[in-house]
Amino acid sequence: MQDVASTTTTIITPLAFEAGRIRMNTRPHQWPLLVCGPGRRGIGRLEDRCDIPAGHVVILAGLAGGLNPDLPAGHALLADAVVDVHGRERIPPLRSENGGGIICTHDELCDTPESKARLREMTGGDVVDMESIHFANLAEERGWTWGVIRGISDDHATPLPRGCDAWTDDGGRTRPWSIARSILSSPGIAMQLPGLKRCAGRAMDSVGTRLIGLLASDVATT
Repeated sequence: MQDVASTTTTIITPLAFEAGRIRMNTRPHQWPLLVCGPGRRGIGRLEDRCDIPAGHVVILAGLAGGLNPDLPAGHALLADAVVDVHGRERIPPLRSENGGGIICTHDELCDTPESKARLREMTGGDVVDMESIHFANLAEERGWTWGVIRGISDDHATPLPRGCDAWTDDGGRTRPWSIARSILSSPGIAMQLPGLKRCAGRAMDSVGTRLIGLLASDVATT
């Protein structure tokens, strides 16, 4: 990871795919992008390897699973609050007056409609990811002006292929051989992949649009 001390805005993504899509959709703005890797370990890598000064704007952006039945795949949500299953809550300094919601962080993959429904009932979350609460803790420790934007790649009723959390490495890069092994063990996964890829692409396009709106003018800072 690079030192971004000379900049005032940085975008963090867990996955390389997310960073590539954001770079494509926000090209004129040329915001620095850092890929930290997935989950709690990815945020730990961010903590160890970057030096972003206090006061700088830092946005965590990427994909999430849908929990709220009213939110379709492809929708991008700007966090009004970040929570976890233990009842911890963080309120982002950067949030919007519309299009917001609750992002729930869970350290285990929610890959079935049933697990998503349980998490929705337990936390009231609108989407689920594996990084936001850990990022929020780090951002508050470092004194960043922070926010979180997540695009829904799989809605509340969509199951994910078993083992898909192993399809990226610790650095957020795609592992083609891991995907191939999953397909060999469960051939039906091959039928799911095109739809999941399309939804992920639409979700990240929406994330790019939300980023531009947030960092341009659609911001409430408290």
